[in-house]
Amino acid sequence: MFLEKIKVKNFRLLRNVTIELDCSTTLIVGKNNSGKTSLMDFMSLVLDNKNPSFDDYPIQCRCELYKSISSLLKKELTYETFLNKLDLPEMSFYIDYSLEKDDDNLGALSPFIIDTDESITQVHILAKYEPVLSEENIFEVYSSVKTDEDGKINIEKIKQITRDQFPDFFKLTVYAVNPGNENLKQKNTSEELSNLFPVYKIVAERGMDESEQKNNAPLAKLLTLLFKDNIDESLEGVNGEIRQLKQICSEVETKSQDTVNKLLQEIVSKSFVFGYPSAEDLKLIAVSKIALDEQVKANANLAYEEKNSSEFLPSTYNGLGYKNLIKIELKLVEFSKAIKENEENSIPLLFLEEPESHMHPQLQQKFIEYLASFFKSISIKQIQTIITTHSSHIVNAVKFDQIRYIQKKKQDVAYKNVKDFSLADPDNADFIQKYLTLNKCDLFFADKAILIEGTAERLLIPDMIDKCESAGKFGTTKQNLKSQYYSLIEVGGAYAHKFIPFMKFLGIPTLILTDIDSVGTDGKKSFVKDGKSTSNATINDWLKRLNESKSFENIKNLDSQKKTIGNCHIEYQIAEDDLCGRSLEESIKNVNRSLFSVPPNPSEEDIEFKEGKKTDFALNLLIEKKNYIVPKYIEQGLIWLNSQKTIIGE
Repeated sequence: MFLEKIKVKNFRLLRNVTIELDCSTTLIVGKNNSGKTSLMDFMSLVLDNKNPSFDDYPIQCRCELYKSISSLLKKELTYETFLNKLDLPEMSFYIDYSLEKDDDNLGALSPFIIDTDESITQVHILAKYEPVLSEENIFEVYSSVKTDEDGKINIEKIKQITRDQFPDFFKLTVYAVNPGNENLKQKNTSEELSNLFPVYKIVAERGMDESEQKNNAPLAKLLTLLFKDNIDESLEGVNGEIRQLKQICSEVETKSQDTVNKLLQEIVSKSFVFGYPSAEDLKLIAVSKIALDEQVKANANLAYEEKNSSEFLPSTYNGLGYKNLIKIELKLVEFSKAIKENEENSIPLLFLEEPESHMHPQLQQKFIEYLASFFKSISIKQIQTIITTHSSHIVNAVKFDQIRYIQKKKQDVAYKNVKDFSLADPDNADFIQKYLTLNKCDLFFADKAILIEGTAERLLIPDMIDKCESAGKFGTTKQNLKSQYYSLIEVGGAYAHKFIPFMKFLGIPTLILTDIDSVGTDGKKSFVKDGKSTSNATINDWLKRLNESKSFENIKNLDSQKKTIGNCHIEYQIAEDDLCGRSLEESIKNVNRSLFSVPPNPSEEDIEFKEGKKTDFALNLLIEKKNYIVPKYIEQGLIWLNSQKTIIGE
């Protein structure tokens, strides 16, 4: 059995979201402050039976709450209507147990199965925060709120009281909901819910310094886990050494205890020269409890030994990435022990927050591979892992179907299951995943995207953005394209169109910069003036989406509105000064004629690119011809991209 999906309402930016979980590993990705950690935090509150704070309550819900309280105090609402208008936090769990056999012990899941239909193999659990204040209580709590002569109530006072008293307004109630009839519910306890989901969190490590000055030493503290009862059972590779260390500590304690106590007794008896206590009283003795294992735990620190000598260096002299990896492994060992101690059939959940902290790219990818093998070694149970990350390298290490993308909107967020895209367009999804894996996968973290032909554009576009910004093309606001996180993706003219459905799915504003690639009637490369069509697959696909003619005249004269479809915009070479280049390089030469010694009244032959490698051309432009002019088609595309909002609903 496994947790199939979670629905969340009214917690921070999670106004009404559903996240489908993979049966093994789910990767949650998205831009900063998009709510990746909120799911983890809310589930922790629910499973610990704690109330959210006022700061956890969505701002939009607060405004409605103030209005409802005001209306209730003015007796414009009945108490029952007031309760019905409340939007409080809640979380629904959907568990699939279809793979369990009829005679399997469902353990901790059993209390939540309330249907009698044998064909139903799903459990729905609703954890809902419900009001606990009676009508009289509410009027008492807000008794200091006054109404002025005009009948206006002091809304600021309502806000203050609500903020201070909010966590006491409600309590968590857990229900088992009948999947066959959601109107049928049964109350369960929060303990039963906690028993069903043994949850362990490994939060992002902000400080891995082992220095004594910082009094931190996180790894030294974690070493004490090795002395916990039965922890050796979770570390099969070193359990013999752990038992041996415990045995040595025990033997040393036993041998030393009698000797130490005898010496202490001699010291005590000779120290009390005044004869106290008297012979009639109990005899005073000294006893010391030697706990060598406590000394080992208190004084265990990590160090790094020089390979060819017996010298060692403190852990502060080694990389933070490896420390983080060791820390996570020790935490996982502790988690594995908790799983083994839970005898009932349950659904273990592990939350990993940004495990990439301090790790270099290769180590990040190795870590994900290690995680899967580690779980197989510590438990026969299926452990569901939910990972939040900002790392494109970790994204590359998992399957597309395991990725959940958070799209941030103005007032809330939406979780998108990349699996939905894969199912809708499997061939395209396979291509995109392979392409991004081979290149880079930072699309999930970008504000905007620019799909380009090749290396020359990748080198020049950032500089062209700087030029447009300096020339005031982006307006006066400081929050323009230059300060936003845009992802440059080399896709070539033959493949850019394959990304259009994916960019639409992600909802990221996307600019496609491609070449007009004019060809003659024979299908071979030609000057634009002699062109009869284009060999560019992306332009042809774009016209097909528009149901437009693929005639070359239509391509050359396509208006700006038709160059935009949804969140995608295409630009390619256009005529400037009566000439149109066929490629980026030719367009640059055309608008920078003096820099390239182009003769007066030139033809396309005079701006034809023959100078060798495109990369060399781009580098020469950046180094030797810094004051070049940006071609119009690129400028228009960048202005369009700059004008697009990074958050839906802005």
